[in-house]
Amino acid sequence: MSSPHLASHRRGHNGPGGVAGAPPGRPAPPRRPATVLVLLLSGLLAVAAAVGGLLSIAANGEAWARADIGDALGTELPAEGELDALTALLVDERESELAALGAFLILVAVPLLVCVLLSLKAATWARVLVTLTASGTLLAFLAVTAGDTRGALVAAGAFGALATVATLIACWLPATNRYAREVGAARRARR
Repeated sequence: MSSPHLASHRRGHNGPGGVAGAPPGRPAPPRRPATVLVLLLSGLLAVAAAVGGLLSIAANGEAWARADIGDALGTELPAEGELDALTALLVDERESELAALGAFLILVAVPLLVCVLLSLKAATWARVLVTLTASGTLLAFLAVTAGDTRGALVAAGAFGALATVATLIACWLPATNRYAREVGAARRARR
């Protein structure tokens, strides 16, 4: 009977629900539901998919650009040093487009992650921001998936789209809404 938990229980420092250390008369902080963890993990996975798309472009961009220009011209391109000036310019331009696509994926996925992190406290305004940024991120991933036939890039786009949909769903599930109401009630009780 000399454990610290039992001693605090005897002193009456347990709040409602038997949470040790909660001041008397104050409600225990609400428990974060699993849906909030799913929200965080799916946001992280969306960013990971964007990074994967960027890395696949960085690793394969030149080869993909050469293949695209060769397909557009209806011929196989000669070795790097044997390209005429116009074809070399077209390859460089296509490679720049692919690099911009990878940067765009990161540009739309990182704000999603920031908004997901802001929403962990269950504020409605933060969940609205998650909805808005996730919608934009989803459109970007779907555009990558529909506009390119590269296996690694399509896989990253499809995985990112699924993770973003999971983020949207987890953001507004009943357990997340209930948690938001409980956090709001706890904030009002502290005032």
